[in-house]
Order: sequence, then structure tokens, then C-alpha cells
Amino acid sequence: MLLSMTALTSHQNNICVHRFTLGDVEDPEIYSDTHIWDWMESDPAGQFCKNNSKQLMRKISQDDFGYGYQVEVFAEFGEKEMTFYGLKYLTK
Repeated sequence: MLLSMTALTSHQNNICVHRFTLGDVEDPEIYSDTHIWDWMESDPAGQFCKNNSKQLMRKISQDDFGYGYQVEVFAEFGEKEMTFYGLKYLTK
């Protein structure tokens, strides 16, 4: 059975829903989780992600342009939720 690499590596319903930079802190996990929690409680897009995503993940990496960290939050949606999120929050 042959599978293409794109079928193994692509996640079509996994999208970056929030991105922010974090200063040079000792424990980036704690500080990023606090910011993510505030985003999910106060922003309508964050509330939608909290209530409708199958899974929320965060990725913390070094900021290339300064001392600190770049944080990205990814959400995995079903087909209907992905369409709704794209139409409501990704279009301006």
C-alpha cells in the first residue's frame, strides 16, 4: 500500500488561530498559557476556538528578531467549524 507524503503530513483542518511574541522570560510555558487563557476568555475568535475545536495546541519557538519567544496557537476543527471560522474570523 503506497501513501503519499502529503497524506501523512498535512492536516487540512489544523490552522494557526493566534500568534504573539513573548519577552525573554524564565518560563515561557506559564506566561504563554496565561496570555492564551485571556485570549480565549475575552476575544470572540478565542471563545469559538475554545468551544468548537477538537484540539488546541501551542508551539513555542525562539524569536529570530529579538530576545524572547514566538508563540503560535493551532486549532483542529471539523469541516463545518473550519468553514465557519474561516468565513467569520479570517475575512475582513
